Amino acid sequence: MSRERPKIICEVRDQKYLDGLTSIYNRKFFNDYLRQALTQAMEEAIPFTLLLIDIDDFAHYNEMNGYDRGDQALQQIGYLLKRNLRKGDFAIRYDEEEFLVVLIGANKNDSFRVAERLRKLIEEHDFPGEQIQPGGKLTVSIGLASYPDDGKSLAFLIKRADTALYQAKQKMKNRVEIFTF
Repeated sequence: MSRERPKIICEVRDQKYLDGLTSIYNRKFFNDYLRQALTQAMEEAIPFTLLLIDIDDFAHYNEMNGYDRGDQALQQIGYLLKRNLRKGDFAIRYDEEEFLVVLIGANKNDSFRVAERLRKLIEEHDFPGEQIQPGGKLTVSIGLASYPDDGKSLAFLIKRADTALYQAKQKMKNRVEIFTF
């Protein structure tokens, strides 16, 4: 990725924008702040990529291990995401078992490498009770969509990242899928 990438300034320390469980940004942060910043990035022709991440078979993990362990797994994934992103990129708890990562100034190929690295980090992490999961590991599937290649609106990009995520889940899970037309 470019060493001199554009910066979107986001220094939000308000607790209402942090997920109480994972301590990463929450969906309110995305809706109230980051959505506006990404719209501004589009106006300034700054490329970015959305990674929509879903924990594979998480309902099964919760059923077999209990919700306390499920919460621990969510915390650990949030930590892994936050710790392994560049300054200026964002990790957001987007839904119950979904995370959204925003990579600023990143092209599709570089973003795929980041997504694959994050996927492997999570797959290789030791989660309590994961041996009961299909494949014996807690894993994630990731859908990737980039601006400007995959759409000119944020709503379109989110939909396309979700489409790519769905394709990853359908193909075999524990994989990164790039949106294609």
